[in-house]
Amino acid sequence: MHPKWVDLLERMKRLGVYNTNLLTPRRLSSQFFAGRTVVYPRAHKFVFADGPIKGHIARRKTDDEFWQEISQIYVDEDLRGNGIIRAMTFELIARTPAVIQLFGITSVRTVMSVFEECQMGAVTKATMPDVEAWAERLGIRDRLPDSALSQDPPQPCDKERWLFVR
Repeated sequence: MHPKWVDLLERMKRLGVYNTNLLTPRRLSSQFFAGRTVVYPRAHKFVFADGPIKGHIARRKTDDEFWQEISQIYVDEDLRGNGIIRAMTFELIARTPAVIQLFGITSVRTVMSVFEECQMGAVTKATMPDVEAWAERLGIRDRLPDSALSQDPPQPCDKERWLFVR
């Protein structure tokens, strides 16, 4: 296991916002080698830049082979506000096979804005009446944000969890 994955994992865990059951060096590495991850500074297969991985975003598989989650979005604090999340998200989407549909769940306004730029719409029952059945099919029913169950039109707010679908 490359030590960069162990280092990245430790920094992500310190934030306390990631599902630690899904975060292991092996999972981070396997997503990367499967082509479902973008890191900063850029890396390709076995070639990493000097120093730590300072940014990370991944596509995580679901129970439905045609849906994947944009997840594990991370940028070191000293680089936030430099457009790295935006660039990594756009690159990840560009690398996604056309048959794969994407969604993301976030409570971070910056990430919400990036999702909106990527043509991802916030979801409530007003926009997706079958959101609960959809989430069940994907195996994410237990992680569905309360906002997705609202009958009101979407109005994403910072620090409130929202589902975005593309």
